[in-house]
Amino acid sequence: MSAISGLVKRFRWGAPARTNPQRLWENVVGAAEGCVGSSCFNPWIEPKFSLSKQEPIFAIGSCFASEIQRILKERDHDFVTSPKTPYAKGMFDEQVEGVATDAPANFLFRYNPGSMLLEIKNIFGITSAIQEGALLYDLGQFVRDCHYAPYMTATSLQAALARRKYIKEEFSKINKCRTVVATLGLTETWIDQESDLVLNEKPPGDVLKSFPEGRFVPKLFTHTEIVETLRTMVAIFRSIVPDMRFILTVSPIPLAGTFSVASVAVATTRSKGTLISAAHEVALNDSLIDYFPSYEMAMLSNRADVWRADGRHIQAAFVSRIVDHFARTYIT
Repeated sequence: MSAISGLVKRFRWGAPARTNPQRLWENVVGAAEGCVGSSCFNPWIEPKFSLSKQEPIFAIGSCFASEIQRILKERDHDFVTSPKTPYAKGMFDEQVEGVATDAPANFLFRYNPGSMLLEIKNIFGITSAIQEGALLYDLGQFVRDCHYAPYMTATSLQAALARRKYIKEEFSKINKCRTVVATLGLTETWIDQESDLVLNEKPPGDVLKSFPEGRFVPKLFTHTEIVETLRTMVAIFRSIVPDMRFILTVSPIPLAGTFSVASVAVATTRSKGTLISAAHEVALNDSLIDYFPSYEMAMLSNRADVWRADGRHIQAAFVSRIVDHFARTYIT
């Protein structure tokens, strides 16, 4: 078999192209609802597998993943990554406009593939660094946890470690589910050179000011690194559940800022394009890995129906429409 014919065979894996009702551009544009430019573009998807409401899901990824999990929970879906064991008061308090809000889902945001993999290794005991205090920064009055969402703090190192222990124990029940939904967010991140570990996102200003210049350095994940990271993640899950299924998505939420010399809009396009390309490559020849186009739904629908006033976050109603399409596609 020639190299070209091999590529064609892999590209046409699954249903023949003739069964795809949206294979022609003329079939996805127009005035009808569901077309490109309408209030909600509904891309045609032939799922590789289906999900049952009775099967718990392990969800990990950006804040957009948390929105999807929240809506599906409201529709009686069970998530391994939704805390069930009671936890100490204040453990997940987040300050929003001066008001403390109990938000464990926000604490679990994973913004880049490296941080996502580090959390999985932590949950399954492959690394002890997180349980031993790596990426915790004691600033005196409080402790910043830069492995988790950095706007969450703890009153002490002991409190921060107790919170990490709770997360590890709560989410190690992976053998109870057969599906992972992973939402990829960013390719730009930062490294703590002392531990050589990736942070969840850029360290806050108070952390940067408290340590010598050069302690933290920016890192841009390449396509190859993301593919390797995702494949490692898949292998870890499947070492526990051999037939674990994965649905990969990419968050449509753009970067708030970039450390590159490009416009933040251009940097966002590069970031999302790299993540999408890597997700498709990982899913291409695996019958238990699928790609769900939530990013494309947001970007190819009417902007007024998608975005909030800040132009970065998705309207709740549109997230619900994405979840509707996800449910129609996968859930029996």
